Amino acid sequence: MYEFHGWIMIPEYEKNKDAVFEKIKQRIEEYAWVRGVLGITVVNASYHIYTSGYTNHKAQDADEVFELYQYVAKLSPRAYGLLYVWDDEDPNGLANEFQVFVLMRGKIHERRDPFLSPCIPLLDDPK
Repeated sequence: MYEFHGWIMIPEYEKNKDAVFEKIKQRIEEYAWVRGVLGITVVNASYHIYTSGYTNHKAQDADEVFELYQYVAKLSPRAYGLLYVWDDEDPNGLANEFQVFVLMRGKIHERRDPFLSPCIPLLDDPK
């Protein structure tokens, strides 16, 4: 199972925010997702990107989400946000915890999750 949930905020004071919005909107349309949620909208003069997905295995949408976060980091250095990922087949020993990716100041940082991990027994019972 591969689960992800995320958001990015592009603040109203970002330089060239309308051009940034158009580039991100175009990139999202190029992905043409048929499952999962990925979009961009305006809330109180700021742009908000949102995403969520839940699949049996890590798929192409997972790579596209990371690519989008990297794209936004380069395009909009004032953007910030979070991406939470739980991959129960993680090859690096993180199969029982959410990984948290923090976007800020043009970079993505990986952090440990203090809220929902370890997923078992916090979120589900042991089998």
